[in-house]
Amino acid sequence: MKTAKVQRGECASSLAARFGLSSADVLWNLPENAKLAKQRENANVLMEGDKLAVPDDRVREESADTEQHHRFRRLQPNTRLRIALKDEVGEAMASMPYTLTIGELVLEGQTDGDGMLDEEVPARAQVATLRLLLPEADAWTPEIVYELRLGHLDPVDEVSGAQARMRNLGYDCGPIDGLMGPLTRAGLRAFQADMHLKETRALDGATRARLAKEHGC
Repeated sequence: MKTAKVQRGECASSLAARFGLSSADVLWNLPENAKLAKQRENANVLMEGDKLAVPDDRVREESADTEQHHRFRRLQPNTRLRIALKDEVGEAMASMPYTLTIGELVLEGQTDGDGMLDEEVPARAQVATLRLLLPEADAWTPEIVYELRLGHLDPVDEVSGAQARMRNLGYDCGPIDGLMGPLTRAGLRAFQADMHLKETRALDGATRARLAKEHGC
């Protein structure tokens, strides 16, 4: 067994792909990773510097005729990308046509009735471009474009993770710097007020749970 340190933008799915494993479950269900799994809860929302146990490389033997060319290909695992899309007033962007581009991979689809995008993507992907085609767009705004950083969301119990979720939900919390400054506390208070939570201006348990629920992870 060896240890891997999570790099910025990595999650259990991309780590599994990096080490040639079939899925994130192979890593996440190891007894050696039970403590981290309890702490982080979500295998695909990890913190830079987290450490996971990784199985040692295994030698695989294959029978093959001599004096012939043989081609072996290692399959790269995929993972699912799920995004809930809402407009500026919090309404689901239902039945919205979109194009999702990841490198040379181009996926086209339409959000469901809850504004959800759900696509299978390469596990090691870290950057994607999402284009929403507006049904009643005028000549000035034919589409909305989002640049997505896959795997870069920190856990919700980290200040940087809370800041990122608040920003994605439309709350001003200042820069995503991991510091609990006055702008972050003001953003937390606004979020708590909207969610009818006690306005502690702190990242308490109830606030963390509601942030994760409203954000989707």
